Amino acid sequence: MAIEIVSTGDLRFDRLSRGQNARFPESNDRASRIALCDNNDDVAEAVQRFVHEGLRPTVRSGGHCYEDFVDNNPGGAIIDLSFLTGTTPPANGPKYRLGAGTTLGQAYSDLYTRDLVIIPGGTCLQVGAGGHVSGGGYGLLSRLHGINPDWVTAADVGTVDTRETPASGGPTNTMMRTCYGLAKEEEAATSVSSPISISTLYRRRRARSCGGM
Repeated sequence: MAIEIVSTGDLRFDRLSRGQNARFPESNDRASRIALCDNNDDVAEAVQRFVHEGLRPTVRSGGHCYEDFVDNNPGGAIIDLSFLTGTTPPANGPKYRLGAGTTLGQAYSDLYTRDLVIIPGGTCLQVGAGGHVSGGGYGLLSRLHGINPDWVTAADVGTVDTRETPASGGPTNTMMRTCYGLAKEEEAATSVSSPISISTLYRRRRARSCGGM
């Protein structure tokens, strides 16, 4: 499926232009369009298209940001990742994988059902993994197992004019540090443009077995 652009005249626009915090967007700060992406190539295409058109792109995974970072985007474009919900591990790759649009509820259920493991995420099951993980991902198990970025070993990152850039190596890799929000401003400026974590790969080495959800 090609990228679907939802514009202001679409009946879905009002709902899709808002996250969980109904305070935003303010009337004069609304985006002009929303891109619904189905896969990594769609995301890369949307980023390139909007940047080349002079539009400021903001990115939404689950819409639970309670600040105005995504929704207040005057005349810009929102890239919606809610369809990127894959949890099936790639062939010959790491055992665990979460698409950026995967909700925590789906992640917990799929990881438990498939492998009897869990990640130390939050308790709101509708939160999207992309924002939750890159934002720290604190949860009830964090005192025992750390936070979500501690478990991420690689990410697929979309950048302007690059279809897809795999990043790996943990926080010692500048691209990964950018996904974690750890990179210094000058590092981010020279190494990556408009990072979007499309999916995250979890390592098995420290995976903890769990007996129930």
